[in-house]
Formats: sequence, structure tokens, C-alpha cells
Amino acid sequence: AQPIHLRSVDIESVVRSSLARADTLTRDYRLAIAIDEGLPPLSVDGASITEAIYILIDNASKYAPIGTTIGVQAAMHDDRHMRIAVTDEGPGIPLELRDRVFEKFFRVPGRESHDPRRGGVGLGLPICRRLVETQAGRIWIEAPASGRGTAVVMTLPIALDTPDVDRPALTALAAR
Repeated sequence: AQPIHLRSVDIESVVRSSLARADTLTRDYRLAIAIDEGLPPLSVDGASITEAIYILIDNASKYAPIGTTIGVQAAMHDDRHMRIAVTDEGPGIPLELRDRVFEKFFRVPGRESHDPRRGGVGLGLPICRRLVETQAGRIWIEAPASGRGTAVVMTLPIALDTPDVDRPALTALAAR
């Protein structure tokens, strides 16, 4: 296993990297990026969290109908953690299966990707959980505020007492 390198990481940079990697997967979707202003840096391994967000965007694009919205939101959760959510307008995950989808090889019964070339084997969410939890984070599923689809939510520790981190604007991505 690769060592984890905790650094002060700007959430906008992580989201931008995840979206750039997922560009071909999200072309047929509306993207709604909402990152609160003035968020402190995270204390995480940036590559691991970029990968986790990418996996969540990949899942959203597999199961949400084409033309719907995939969202990424970031806001403070409490005074030491940031809340990051990836949301979609797909079929959702039944309440009784929301813990099981984090088990290796578990897949929601009867759920297939709308693109037959992009099926899954049930490893994406277990990998996400491992990437998040090895950095003192938590990850879970809830129903989005709209009541449609899925929201995969993670909380991650912020960097305390760090110098300012470069925070480039996401305006170009938000315009999509």
C-alpha cells in the first residue's frame, strides 16, 4: 500500500482535479458545483481524496439518467471538519442498503448502469470508504435535499493553524 501524505490541501483544487479526470463521464450531465467561500484547507492526502470524489462522480454518471444534474458541494461541517457531498438524480439507494453498498462486491440488486460498457463489480464505494477513513474521515449515504437520487457525504479534517493555501477560482467549471 502507498503511504498517505497528509498535507494542507485546497478543496477547490481537489474538486477541479476530480472533475477534470471525469470530464468524459460528465459531458452529458449538468454539473452543479457549490463550494462555500473561505473554506480552510483540508488535512488530507490530496490524491486519495481526488480519487474518492472521482469514484463518486463515476458512480453518479453510471446510474443517473443522462441530462440530469450531478452535484459536488463543500461546506464546513463543524469547527474541525469539512462536509463534501456528491449528489445525483438517479434511482437512489434504499435506506436498508445504504450501509451494505460499502461492503466489497455488494451491488444494489437489479441496478444496472445505463451504459452496458460501464458496469461495476461493487468495489468503488468500499475503496472510497477506505480512502476517507484512513484519513480520519467518515463517509455515508443520505437522500439529497431534493428527495431524488443519492447523496454520498464525507467529512474530512481541516488543517488547523496553517498558512494560507492558494485557492484558485472554480468559475470556469461552474459555468458548465
